[in-house]
Amino acid sequence: MPEVATSGETEAETHPKSDKTPEAARVIRYSGFPGSVMTGNASAGPERAMSHLQRFVTSRLIGACPLGAAIGLALLATVAARADIVTMADVARGIDVTQAQCAAIAQAVWISALGRNFCFRYYLSTVGGTGSRPVVFLQGDLGFEVDRKTGAWLVPAGLQDTNTDDLVKYADQISKVQKTVGIYLARMGRDGSSGWHKQRHTVLELQATNAALEAIKQRFQFEGFHVYGHSGGGNLVGGLLTLRNDIGCAVLADGVLAPAAGKKAADPVLQYFDTSAHVDTIAKNRLSRILVVTDPQDAVVKSANQLPFVEKLRKAGGQVDQFMVNATDDEHHFTTPHAELVMTDCLRGASHDEIVADLAKLDASLLAAKATAEAKAGVKLPDAPAAGIMLNGINLFGADYSSSWLESGDPTECQNACRSDAKCAAWTYVQPGLQGPQARCWLKGRVPQQFQNQCCTSGVEHVAGSAGKKQ
Repeated sequence: MPEVATSGETEAETHPKSDKTPEAARVIRYSGFPGSVMTGNASAGPERAMSHLQRFVTSRLIGACPLGAAIGLALLATVAARADIVTMADVARGIDVTQAQCAAIAQAVWISALGRNFCFRYYLSTVGGTGSRPVVFLQGDLGFEVDRKTGAWLVPAGLQDTNTDDLVKYADQISKVQKTVGIYLARMGRDGSSGWHKQRHTVLELQATNAALEAIKQRFQFEGFHVYGHSGGGNLVGGLLTLRNDIGCAVLADGVLAPAAGKKAADPVLQYFDTSAHVDTIAKNRLSRILVVTDPQDAVVKSANQLPFVEKLRKAGGQVDQFMVNATDDEHHFTTPHAELVMTDCLRGASHDEIVADLAKLDASLLAAKATAEAKAGVKLPDAPAAGIMLNGINLFGADYSSSWLESGDPTECQNACRSDAKCAAWTYVQPGLQGPQARCWLKGRVPQQFQNQCCTSGVEHVAGSAGKKQ
C-alpha cells in the first residue's frame, strides 16, 4: 500500500495539462449535448444525498420572474439540461472543456481568470421562489488521499461518481428552503466545472469563482447574491467578500479563514489565499451581513483557523456574528445543515440571539436523531454522571436556559451558580477563547447527553434530570 495523506494536507500543484485539449486526451461522452463529445476528464459528486428531481415549469418561470422577459427566457434555457455522469477518477486527473463544448451546456459559463480559461457549471432552480438576489451554495472539498511519494491523488472507495441530476435536486432543495432562486455553483474541477480540484483554496480558484458569479449575474440580470459555503466552500465565501460588494448574507461554515503559514507556491496564482489577511477590505463592506459557523470540536478545520479571522475583522471595525454549533458526525465537521439554517434566518432578518436559539433547536434535534439511531443500532449511551462531581473534558450539550460570561475563568464559579439556582440541574463551563475572549457558563434545566470534549468542564447538581428526560 502506498503511503498516503488526506488531500487537505498538500499544497496546490501545477496541473500537468493546460486548458488546451491534449492530443491523447481521453474522450468522455456527455449526455448534456447528445452526439457531441467532451475531451479530457470529468468531476466529482456531492457530499450528501439529495431529494428527487423537480423540474422547472416554464410558464411559471416567465410569469413569476420579477426581472421580466429577459431573465425568464434565460431561465428557460436551463430546462433543456440533461444528466451527465462525472467520475471520481476523472476529477483526480482534472477536467478539460473547450469553449464550444461549454457553450453547448445549458447551465454553464465560459470565463477567464488570471489568464486561464474555465467552463463553470451551475445548477439553478426556482421551484421555491424567484427573486433578484439568489442564494448560492459552495460545497466543500472532496476527500481524496495523496500518495506522498508520487503526489498522485488516490480515489477512496467511498467516493462515488456524480449524476448531475443530483445537483439539480440540490438546487431545488436550496430554492425550496430559502424561498427564492437557488444555485448550486460547481467549484473549480468538481461537479462538472473544468479545472483541477487539487488547486483548490488558491488565488486561482477564488478569482475563477468570482468570474463565474459575475457571468451568472450578467446572464440573468441579478442584483447580487446571498452566499453560503461549507469547509472549502466556506473559504471561498470569505475570499469573495474581499472581491465583491453585492453579497447580502454571507455564511461561512467551518472554513479555513486563517490558514497556518506555509511555503510559497512557485506559481503565485496557486498560492493559498488567506481571508484573514484582507479584513481591512472586508470591514469596509457594509452591505454584507457576515455570519461564521464553527464547531469547536471540529477535527478537520480547527477553531484556531477561524477565530483569528473573527477577531481581526472586529478589530478592523467590521461586523461579524459567530455561532458555536455541535455537528453530529464523528469529526464534528459537517455543519452544512447549520449554515443552511443561518442563511434562512439571515434572509428573514433574525437577530443574533434568535439565530442562536434556532441553532440550539437544530442541534437538539440532530443529537436526538443520532441517539435514536445509535439506540436502534445497539450503541450504549454514557451513563448519567453522578451529582456533585466536577467532570473535566465533558460537555453536557443542550437543555440550556441561561448563560453568562465569567471574569474569573474558574469552573467553580459556574458550579456555584448552578447550585444557587433551584432551576439548575447541570452546568457546563467553556474555556476562554472558544466562544469569546472570556469563559462562559451554561446552566441547564435538565441533564442532557454528555460528550467528551476538552473545551469544557461540566457537572450535575440534581440527578433527577437525567439525559433525555425532562424534570
